[in-house]
Amino acid sequence: MLRGLTTYPRLFKTGLLLLGLMGAASLLAVACGGEAVEPTAAPAPTTAPAAPAPTTAPAATATAKPAATTAPAATATAKPAATVAATTAPTATARPAATTAPAATKAPVATATSAAAGPTAAPAGSQYGGTLNFAYFRAPTPPDGYQSSGGFEGFFIWTNNESVLGRGVGSTVNTNESLATKWEVLDDGLRIRLHVRKGVQFQGGLGEMTTEDVAWSFNRWFEQGAAGCGGCASAMRAVKSVAAVDKDVVDISMTRLDANYIIKLTGREAIVHSKKHWTAIGGADAHKSKPIGTGAYKLTEWQPGTVIKYERHYDWWQG
Repeated sequence: MLRGLTTYPRLFKTGLLLLGLMGAASLLAVACGGEAVEPTAAPAPTTAPAAPAPTTAPAATATAKPAATTAPAATATAKPAATVAATTAPTATARPAATTAPAATKAPVATATSAAAGPTAAPAGSQYGGTLNFAYFRAPTPPDGYQSSGGFEGFFIWTNNESVLGRGVGSTVNTNESLATKWEVLDDGLRIRLHVRKGVQFQGGLGEMTTEDVAWSFNRWFEQGAAGCGGCASAMRAVKSVAAVDKDVVDISMTRLDANYIIKLTGREAIVHSKKHWTAIGGADAHKSKPIGTGAYKLTEWQPGTVIKYERHYDWWQG
């Protein structure tokens, strides 16, 4: 320990000696006029340590890292581009074009149309008539129409019968479908005038329908029990009388206004039958199973609850 302590004074003295020599050298250089660049440059070691080149290097390293940060930015930009491409791809999926493919659905429609057209043209000489089977919740009432009852009978009573006014598309009154070509409302609604169609033939070869047949058919409302038509007397209670004015016109006189009367003339109350046939077979009861009207088909057989048979009326006014 003591040896070591004595060493430091020696070093200190040596250092002082060196500093004295360096100071003397500097003074000599100044006196000689500038050649002493070397001594001035000697402090380069001082600059070398001070030159923190390492410090600059870290700075460069720090700058390089932001560059690395820029690289991810480029990657992020590329991804939106990829996203756009992906978005475009779904658009390119013209799967709607595949939806257009159901244009093939039109093919079945066309087929169905032509198939439907076939049967329409077929009756030119193939087959008329046939059997229609259907289930009903009770035995159907008389198919003469006028003496029928219940709302469901409407699906068969118009096969052989027609009312004085008919309904067309949308169930509106249509004179093209009617036994009357025109009607007029006269005397402030208290008289209805019907212009009867010419050339309408009854079934069974019973001749042409006349205004007498029309007036007689309506006057059944005033007979006892309305000649078998339940509800007719009540429905037509506003009517005072019905008369054939001439061979073309029938007048219906009213006791009061009835806003629904024109519609009532399209119902079973206004079915027109042959007066001649009704009288010949003995009246209402016989007419239930042997009616003669003006419809497209003639009833040939009626067995209550079992069968109703018709045959075509070839002289039907609508062909």
